[in-house]
Amino acid sequence: MSLSILSESEVLKSFQLPSCHVCKGQLIELSGFPVANQVTSDCRPWFGSGHLAVCKDCGIVQKPITKEWLQEVDEIYAGYAVYEQGGGVEQVSFDQNTGAGLARSEKIVDWLQRQGVLPKTGSLLDIGCGNGVFLRAFGAHNPCWQMTGSELDTRNSALIESIPGVAQLHVGTIESLKARFDLIVLIHALEHIPAPVDYLKSLSSLLNPDGFLLIQVPDLDASPFDILIADHCTHFSTETLCSIVDKSGFDSFHFEAGCVTKELTLLAKRSVLLDERAAKHSYTSAARQPQDSRKTAARQPQDSRKTAARQPQDSRKTAARQH
Repeated sequence: MSLSILSESEVLKSFQLPSCHVCKGQLIELSGFPVANQVTSDCRPWFGSGHLAVCKDCGIVQKPITKEWLQEVDEIYAGYAVYEQGGGVEQVSFDQNTGAGLARSEKIVDWLQRQGVLPKTGSLLDIGCGNGVFLRAFGAHNPCWQMTGSELDTRNSALIESIPGVAQLHVGTIESLKARFDLIVLIHALEHIPAPVDYLKSLSSLLNPDGFLLIQVPDLDASPFDILIADHCTHFSTETLCSIVDKSGFDSFHFEAGCVTKELTLLAKRSVLLDERAAKHSYTSAARQPQDSRKTAARQPQDSRKTAARQPQDSRKTAARQH
């Protein structure tokens, strides 16, 4: 969805809106949305303030990041229950052609395996791992990998850390992680995160040089219902997801809109250009260091000679005074 396809009756200009949390552009509020009934991402009815906007510059549909929205999200997450309607069991995704059903995580792992890029051993970080359904599915197919889950709290820590291959559940900021990973996973996480470009940039330093970033988000074009999920602040289309990934310093390695029905799945690597710039910077810094050392070394003998030259003269003066 973009500004160009919205009728005049669907937009309402607001001068009190914050700027776009993706590009800092001007937001145009969509009229009528504040009265819409919403739902949380864990399937609870939600009757919050509700605002929806589209950026005039980048075209991304989004919830404005206001103080009220942040407060509502805190309230939602305080009582969050993963897959509560299914008793904690992940929902099944049905194939549009055959009607066959398979758990979402199993479909993603199967898709990932078919890309043929994963080594036999490696390390994985699952951001927003919930109750660990993806970690369990991935570990079953990749038993030699070491896995780390990341969440906002410890409510599912015992369950997650009991999964074979899971080293720990990390609770805290991403910046506090000291390890590097071969695969970082964001499954239905990026749509919850304000300023997604800045966030993805922060993940770059956690990836090994040949590591991959796996992102899956709802597809706004295939499922417009996503705008009614109260705690989703960015509503992605194919175009806007690829644009955000590119702006974050990653190159799309493989993209598919049909891996899971009505969802977008993207596998990315750190941008080759950025890695080349980083390598060039390291080389330049290393090349300057010996030069500076040579200058220091060249100055040192000269200073020593001056000292040595002064010493005998001072000694002669002392001897003359003694006589």
